[in-house]
Amino acid sequence: MKITALIPVAVAVLLSSCVSPSEYRVKHNPEMYSKLSETEQQNARYGVVKQGMTKDAVFLAWGAPPRVTSSKHDGKTFERWHYPTYRPVYTGYGYYGGGFGFGYWGRHRGFAYYDPYIYGPSVSYVRTEGWWVEFVNGRVAAYNAPGESRE
Repeated sequence: MKITALIPVAVAVLLSSCVSPSEYRVKHNPEMYSKLSETEQQNARYGVVKQGMTKDAVFLAWGAPPRVTSSKHDGKTFERWHYPTYRPVYTGYGYYGGGFGFGYWGRHRGFAYYDPYIYGPSVSYVRTEGWWVEFVNGRVAAYNAPGESRE
């Protein structure tokens, strides 16, 4: 058998194992998924959160939240699930490279020198408030997702 005949088979096997995170959670939590309504099942499978969804449906759609807070407003107890995001912050241009293989050799007025500094953008990532979901009585009352806001 020619090797070129095996390439499409290998590609098909690799692509069939690629699933979205929400589909992975649905696959590994079949009991939780079966208890949802048909609309919630479809939303959870595609990672969509809508008002009125249960906590289980949100878990299947977005996963477990890294942070959960509770508060009271107008006599109602809210539970908020926080999903952070990271944004780039440009912090400067020069930093010390040190060691071997960093920096460059230069010439100034006939003298050769070694500059251990590397000049280029320096980027750090800062954790910020991203998506969130608020629950009242175990159902979604408000949420904020990329590109949409429901309060």
